[in-house]
Amino acid sequence: MSQIVLQSKSVDALKAFNNAIVTSRLYPPETPQVANAVEWGYKGVKLFLREHGSLYFTFKGDVPCICGTPLDQEVLDSFANLIVFRQLRMLGIPKLLIGPEMDRFAFGQLLSVFSASPDKIKKEGGGLIFITSLGLSSYFPESVEDRQAEEVESPDNAEGHSRTMVKLQPELVVSLCGLEKRESINSELADKLAVKETAIDLLVAGVAYILQDIQKKKAIVASPLFPVMVRRAAAGIGLSERMQVAHGTARILTENLKEPALCVLLSQEFPEDFGGVLYDALIGFLALDVLGGIFVILREQLAKAKLLGGEKSPRVEFFGKVLLQLMNTRKGKQFLSTQKAKAIIHEGEKARKKRRLEAGIQGLLQGNTSLLRSEELVQDLPDAVMQMLDRDAFADAEVLIRGMVDFMQSGNEAGRESLLRSMAAIGERLAVDSRWNLVDLLLDSLIQTVCRPVVREALLEKIVALLHLVMQKSWQCGEFGRGDTILSVFFRIRTGQVGKSPFLKALVGKVQDRGIQRTQLPRLLADCLADSKDEVVGHRLALQGPVAVRFLVEALINTDKMADRIRIIDLLTSSRGFLASIILERLAEHMPWYGKRNLIKLLGETGGEDDAGSVLPYLKHEDFRVQREAFLCLYRIAGKKRKGLLLTALGDSTELIKIEIIAALANMCDQEVAVHLSQLLADHEDVSEKNRTDFLLQLLDTLGRCACQEAQQGVETFLQLQGVRATRKKISEQVWSSAEKALKNLESDLQDNRKKHVQANQLRKIAMKQAAKMGKAAKTQRIITGLQQEQVVRSLVAQGDLAGAKDQLLQLIEKTARLHNFAQAENLREWLLEIDQTAFGHIIQAAEIIDREKAAAIDKSHLEIWSRLYDVLTTEEFSVLYHALKHRTYRNDEVIVSQGTLQTTLFFINNGKVKLYFEDKGGEVLIKTMGSGEIFGAGAFFDASVWTVSVASVGISALSLLKLDRLQQWNEEYPGLEGKLNDFCRKFERVEEFLERSSRDRRDHERHRISGRVQSILLDNHAQSIGVSAMVELFDISVGGISYMARISRRENARLLLGRKMQVNLPVGEKTGESVAVIGDILAVRSTYAVENDYSVHLKFDKLLNQQQLFEIVAATQAIQKGSQVSR
Repeated sequence: MSQIVLQSKSVDALKAFNNAIVTSRLYPPETPQVANAVEWGYKGVKLFLREHGSLYFTFKGDVPCICGTPLDQEVLDSFANLIVFRQLRMLGIPKLLIGPEMDRFAFGQLLSVFSASPDKIKKEGGGLIFITSLGLSSYFPESVEDRQAEEVESPDNAEGHSRTMVKLQPELVVSLCGLEKRESINSELADKLAVKETAIDLLVAGVAYILQDIQKKKAIVASPLFPVMVRRAAAGIGLSERMQVAHGTARILTENLKEPALCVLLSQEFPEDFGGVLYDALIGFLALDVLGGIFVILREQLAKAKLLGGEKSPRVEFFGKVLLQLMNTRKGKQFLSTQKAKAIIHEGEKARKKRRLEAGIQGLLQGNTSLLRSEELVQDLPDAVMQMLDRDAFADAEVLIRGMVDFMQSGNEAGRESLLRSMAAIGERLAVDSRWNLVDLLLDSLIQTVCRPVVREALLEKIVALLHLVMQKSWQCGEFGRGDTILSVFFRIRTGQVGKSPFLKALVGKVQDRGIQRTQLPRLLADCLADSKDEVVGHRLALQGPVAVRFLVEALINTDKMADRIRIIDLLTSSRGFLASIILERLAEHMPWYGKRNLIKLLGETGGEDDAGSVLPYLKHEDFRVQREAFLCLYRIAGKKRKGLLLTALGDSTELIKIEIIAALANMCDQEVAVHLSQLLADHEDVSEKNRTDFLLQLLDTLGRCACQEAQQGVETFLQLQGVRATRKKISEQVWSSAEKALKNLESDLQDNRKKHVQANQLRKIAMKQAAKMGKAAKTQRIITGLQQEQVVRSLVAQGDLAGAKDQLLQLIEKTARLHNFAQAENLREWLLEIDQTAFGHIIQAAEIIDREKAAAIDKSHLEIWSRLYDVLTTEEFSVLYHALKHRTYRNDEVIVSQGTLQTTLFFINNGKVKLYFEDKGGEVLIKTMGSGEIFGAGAFFDASVWTVSVASVGISALSLLKLDRLQQWNEEYPGLEGKLNDFCRKFERVEEFLERSSRDRRDHERHRISGRVQSILLDNHAQSIGVSAMVELFDISVGGISYMARISRRENARLLLGRKMQVNLPVGEKTGESVAVIGDILAVRSTYAVENDYSVHLKFDKLLNQQQLFEIVAATQAIQKGSQVSR
């Protein structure tokens, strides 16, 4: 009954598995049909495994079997399309074994195997190589060993051979065995036996029939049908032909049956007379080596029978009788006598060999490594080393191994392969016993052999397998360094960094993929995610080849945590040699939006030019986050194809992505780009009203950078629509202004290009004249841009109109930066510093213009900045929040929120910096600065309170704004959105908390009076000097900050300093000139009123000083002060 239940449940599991395969073949991978079928298939198979341990599919003959039971025709007919067994045949693999360790990842890999087309399998190198590359070798056990085991137990292949040799009516064979009662058949049998040739065929067929029947019993037994067959054959064969028939039958059987089947045949009862003749004929046709194999099998069976049943069991008696009969034959006696003589000779040679080997080992222990040229001695070394270890002669074993290694490294080629073979054998035994100190002696030589292979392929495979064993065992024993070293070698071989042999690369891949410990991969990944700084563990996982890469890709697809995603991508980028094809294969499958996003992001990190086109379809994915990632991926990896692919994408992407593409094309402005963009401008009415303004603004900005006639004509044509009333209403004034600005820029750029060469010569002459007048060498003057505006600046400087020169120079800096000529823009900014170093406003504005354009050239998207928030939102929540945000750019020092106002807006900082400050004694005191990726306003937004501080932009900043009324509209449709947004905002420090902490810090940090003049340097947002420096007078210092007195020419310049980065070079140590640079934010700039233009500047350090640093600075300033007093 239990067998019936097992059969029924195994068929159910087969149906679930087969349905998942069929559905995966019929439907695209991203469809819900596939997702549901795969889930049902996995659960169905897993349920069977939990109840019954394992599930396996195989064949008996041509009949499909489940768990060893053949499927009857009724069951087979119940499947409309049974792929499992058909695919097994195509793969050339006889068995699929699924064990309880199977997980979802392995199930997905199995589906890949059974869904693969013949072309794909052929492309991968065939079924076995394809399976090995997926790390599934354990699921498809090789059948050769199974067959050999079955052959020892019972005869095999007898039926197959007899079928090819004999073509007779089955009724005649049955009749020959005495199982046919019909007289007509028996009469026909007699007629056939009377003819010598057909008698031989009948006897051969009868033997095959009986052997097939015995095979079902899975044991060597005597069939009662055999003596019946022999007697019936003897009765029908003429006396004169019996000898010929016996010999003909024996010849065919001995030529076609294997040793196990012959063993079964000779174990039958041969009746006297014709049976004896047939037996003798069989023995006579046997070769001595075949006879020796039969003796081996029978002796093994006898020993097994004794072990199982005792000395007097019927099976012992049966095999004893068979062996005795065989030994009493003439050929049996000949074989035994030959074996005895060989044994005597062998024993004598064994004794002599033992003495030779003992002498050789002693010579090696005494340092005579030339003895290693002896093949005989080298072959004995593995046993000699293990015997030494068994008797605790560790020192002797070490001497032998060192001698072998020294001989190998001496470059002696004599006996090199034999020595390596022995070293590999020794290494394997040592690794199994975890004798790592001795293994380490061999390791370098074995690794060098693999990296520079000059040995036969079979030996190379043995060494690679040994290194893999050492690697795995080392990890298991906690000897990670050794295992990691071997892993690194394997990785460099597989990626072509070491060794150029295709065979070696394939060999390492086969060994590594077969032997990988799949069950350890989840634990390794968990360790990596728990400690992201442990790069060693990460490499241990990522470098294990395609199997580990597929596992990591699966993990990446299924993770929605940003930190885990970034870490997994870091791991995968270290094994990029295997990645691209796996990513593209998985990308087509059905998965959540973040799975697609993660894969595309990974492709962007590791793919190449040829992979870029594969992401084009995802520019129209339903989730904008996937679209955006596809765009970034294409931009990163397209290389020389970038412009062409971006132009292609313009015709088949969503409106928001089109805006991104148009912005990216600003770096590639030429005639071709201008033609495409002008066409988009002409078709602007096709863009939705919601996105039209942003679309047109970006389009006009990029067109304004394309200095060609096509761009100018496109913008002019668009501006002609300004007079059309219907069109004018649909387009904002901001767009028309942008179009006019673009046209103005284009006209200017085209005019500049025409005059550029003429002007350059004129400028050079003018510059030389001006330099001569100023008494400077002409060679110090240089032409920066060659534009007419540069000549205007030089003329204004020469006339003494510095204010006009600075304004013109600022416009020129903006123009060159807009064209991404950043080197020219930086040179112009340095020229501005030379003209007037005190022009803080112009200098700061110039630095911000250059930074802004650089940021636009390498834009970090809003989605990337706020990915930690967006990743926790559903597609619907993300979409409604993203489209509710309003984006604004603020100018330098522009007030965003004023203290005391009721402002129910949440602010997201995309780019730039803002400062939070309050009014105190007529001045402004900085609370803190905030930068990209931070949120402010959460208190007033969620708690409906007034603003207790003011906020202003530091330089140019880009913010996204969310109004409270939009959030209130979502309460019913998206009830979870407010909670997620509030939770995210809690991660940022509230203003009230910061005020309390900074107040406590000021009270805790003791201040020390210091004095002396030091250098201060104004920095940009990237902590780089913007070229403004001044000498200042120190006032006091603590571990948290410093104050000093500075002379500032204009009051508005003092305000500009608030919230900016400043570097102060403080004296330290006993030697003159030694200094330490401290960097921090300017918290306050207050007028002293005692002296006009003198201000007290208060700086908060980015990093607290330790007490030793503070002591050294204070001591150094005091020493300088004393020195100046003495000199006076």
